Amino acid sequence: MLQLLRNKVFLTALAVVLALLLLLGATRQERPGVTLVERLLADLLSPLQRFSTGVVEGLQDAGRFVADLRHLREENQVLKHQLTATEQLQARVGELEAENESLRRELKLAQATPYSYVSAAVIGRSPNNWFSTITIDKGLSSGIARDMPVVTDQGLVGRISKVTNFTATVTLILDRDSGVGAVVRHGTSGDLGVVSGQGNERLKLKFFSRDAEVGFDDLVVTSGLGGVYPKGIIIGRVRGISREDYGLLKVATVEPSVEFNRLERVMVVVSAGER
Repeated sequence: MLQLLRNKVFLTALAVVLALLLLLGATRQERPGVTLVERLLADLLSPLQRFSTGVVEGLQDAGRFVADLRHLREENQVLKHQLTATEQLQARVGELEAENESLRRELKLAQATPYSYVSAAVIGRSPNNWFSTITIDKGLSSGIARDMPVVTDQGLVGRISKVTNFTATVTLILDRDSGVGAVVRHGTSGDLGVVSGQGNERLKLKFFSRDAEVGFDDLVVTSGLGGVYPKGIIIGRVRGISREDYGLLKVATVEPSVEFNRLERVMVVVSAGER
């Protein structure tokens, strides 16, 4: 019964509102003034009109907001793509600048020495043999052969130990099985010895003479003995001096001049004679 009464009240109110709207529409003709009933109707309906106008404007604002948001998202996506492209371009420019600098140093080295070189890029390095070997992108087709010395503008890298048509393996001087005839430059003296790898970033120089003259920061270069490495290629500098075998053998710790952790390009000495 209560629900029925509520429905009747609602229908009655709705009918009154419709009647008022019809009456207002019928009296919208141009007249010099408005009647009291029209004023009452206008006052009664003005909140409803303001509400409906606000709803419409709100919907319009919401539509504009959605459109602006979509535009901002699209613009943001475009800017992200542009930023990524710019970063990639900057990275490529950095790579080209580094490669250009490396090639410039190689050219300078080639002009300063009487050797013939083949330039190569490092394309492989085993994590398990980080201090032992590298792979380069030149092989038999480029005139590369076993036991050819490998250098950079910084100094000695190693020698070719394996070669295929288009690649070669370089055994580094850091390898434990490596051995390089060396001479230390200490003032006017030049004591001879053999440099060998330790499987890390340091080398060991064992002198032939127990009375060899050597000091901290002395330069160590290839002696030319052994027939593999030409004379005068920089190996590194002395960073420590000690004795082994109950004091009978004088030994120096050598820091390589080549930065093996940053090795990207090398030069293979294909001829150690006059060009």
